[in-house]
Amino acid sequence: MTWKWVASLVLGVAGCSSTEPTTASTSCSDGARWPRGTDFGFEPSTPADAVACTPHCGPNQASSREPNVLTTDALPSGACSTSEVCAMRAEYLGVCPNGVAGSGGIESFVCRCVSGTWACKRDASRASATAFSCGSGDAGP
Repeated sequence: MTWKWVASLVLGVAGCSSTEPTTASTSCSDGARWPRGTDFGFEPSTPADAVACTPHCGPNQASSREPNVLTTDALPSGACSTSEVCAMRAEYLGVCPNGVAGSGGIESFVCRCVSGTWACKRDASRASATAFSCGSGDAGP
């Protein structure tokens, strides 16, 4: 029993990071999910007051690249009621030139409630170096 507790403590501490948001945003969003291939644009960096985004309501797709990370369809969308700023890591989903689904790297996103609607951008200071993949070596968008 003690070994399980120690292992859990070590795993918990190893997963902590002082640069990641620690408090979840207040509620999940239920707007239309972000379409594949959305150009999110860039935010200079994650604001210090950003909390962790609560994923989109309902089931969300897990990343094919990293365990415990969701895809961009889990970013908050639709209506919001505060000036909240949140951050979330997610695998970018796009569309390949042949029309099939593809994916990019794990990106850090910053989402803001702007005029009552969620707006999300990629954190330029933490951009992924992973190339977009169409699965068969095709060039992505």
